Amino acid sequence: MARRRTDPFQRLPEELRQDILSNLDLGELLQAQRVSHGWRHTVKGCLARRDELNMQEFTTLSGWKFSSVPRCISALLRQMPALTDVTLVGKLISGECLSLLPSTLQRLNLDLCQNVRPDYLRLVARCTELQHLALPDWEDKPPEAVIEVLAACPQLEELECHNLDQPPERYLPPGGIPSLRKLSLPEGCTLEMTDRTIRALTELTPGLTYLYAEECHQVTEAGLLQLRRFTQLEECHIYEVPTTDAVLDSLHGLPLKEFLINNSSGMSHEKVKRLILACPLTQLRFHQTEGGDTWTDDDEARQRWYTSLVEALEQQLPDTREVTLEIDDDVCEWMKEHGICKEERVHITDC
Repeated sequence: MARRRTDPFQRLPEELRQDILSNLDLGELLQAQRVSHGWRHTVKGCLARRDELNMQEFTTLSGWKFSSVPRCISALLRQMPALTDVTLVGKLISGECLSLLPSTLQRLNLDLCQNVRPDYLRLVARCTELQHLALPDWEDKPPEAVIEVLAACPQLEELECHNLDQPPERYLPPGGIPSLRKLSLPEGCTLEMTDRTIRALTELTPGLTYLYAEECHQVTEAGLLQLRRFTQLEECHIYEVPTTDAVLDSLHGLPLKEFLINNSSGMSHEKVKRLILACPLTQLRFHQTEGGDTWTDDDEARQRWYTSLVEALEQQLPDTREVTLEIDDDVCEWMKEHGICKEERVHITDC
């Protein structure tokens, strides 16, 4: 009579089996539960302990049915009470599964869920310990739903918004978000952003250390001058607003480490040098604005401008400091070919 074959993995203690399977990513873990009833039991224990759910890890699995995404996500959320970090993906997710999120959740990324309904988005307000939130990338966001969620998250530190069709300040609670440290407004969010927006952000989110905003075509010098009110600002990337000498002077004394300069005819290399010396900057990026007050198209003039800046910094930057300048590709290549930058305290790289 043939001897019955046994699974050596099942001879190990349950806790050890879970420790071994916990090294698998989520997609591999879901496949492992198909091996046997014993493996399924162990996988269930792994899921109960797991603190991260990222749909991007398993939506490409063989046999995955796209139409079953909402049902499968809901089933997973019921088995994963210890979650602190969740990333959901898919046009079929309407948001009903958000009711299953643990109230102790700390990070939630919904930016690839274009069809989350506003009434379901309000369910996120249960997660009062949220520290990071990326809002869904859908149009016609009702500010009321967003405000309700943000007002319920007193510990929120990072906020990422997509496709805002109203000025960003209208999506923030009247009392602001004092805990917020990072605000990201990618392409499509800032078409309605104005000088008034920046002023409002300094009042509603005074603790910002990081600000990223694209396509700020309606913001002027007056708006950039408001940045000095962010007394804790360390990184600032605001695109398409020409940077002037007045703006550079206004930033002196801020704890800036990274800053985006939109090349402008109203900006001198002397003022840029003084900003670098007045702040703990380690990285400065030069960006060519689209239209408007753009920088000179004269290659030789740009070469002289950057050469003067680099030479001045090499002479005056303290030995204990280094700074990286991200500049135009062609000028960067020219400077390296001619040995303009010694790469000791000042480093240059192309954008």
